Amino acid sequence: MTDTNRRPLAGAVVELNLPASTGSLRTVTTGGDGKYRFERIVPGVYVLTVRLQGFASAIRDLELGDGGEAFEFDVQLQRLLADGIA
Repeated sequence: MTDTNRRPLAGAVVELNLPASTGSLRTVTTGGDGKYRFERIVPGVYVLTVRLQGFASAIRDLELGDGGEAFEFDVQLQRLLADGIA
């Protein structure tokens, strides 16, 4: 995870949800380098949600094939203005 200036964002909550499967919500937090990792991902259509205080949330629909067991995807978060608008 990075901000719009490509600086890493630590502490962002990243959720990966497979809506077609009950109980498939997985959550991780980005490290000091802004990176996160989901392992043992099965193919499917997922919803990736990223939240961090002071930034606009990001939601992405992703179709993941049989590309391997690990998953990483970079998202840039936009800082909120004082009134809560991105």
